[in-house]
Amino acid sequence: MVAESTLLDSFPDSPVSTTTLHDLEDHDEIRNAIPMMTQFQEQQEVADRVIVQTDSAAVVGAYKSDGWVLEHRIDAEGRDPESVLEEAMLQAQSEQGISFGAVPEDSQTESDPDSPDDM
Repeated sequence: MVAESTLLDSFPDSPVSTTTLHDLEDHDEIRNAIPMMTQFQEQQEVADRVIVQTDSAAVVGAYKSDGWVLEHRIDAEGRDPESVLEEAMLQAQSEQGISFGAVPEDSQTESDPDSPDDM
């Protein structure tokens, strides 16, 4: 079994390349290794926030000035792996201020065809 804390400890002291994350998924005990919001750095795509999912948990890790830190751990025991990943994705998105939900009602606008502003 892979300990989630050792996964983040194995990352470089910098944002991790998407190639490294992809290679992690080749490991038998890793279900998913997903970059969140990538950027190009020194001609490679890197992520400073990641989700790594094993059979026992999913973790959201972030690279900060003092290295990789565990932001969230979602226990997977007795749970459907897809729901664990979904919860991890929501946690990661909330940390980044990303929202894919419905547009708040007060920001929705409806066009009035009879309004002089719409002409």
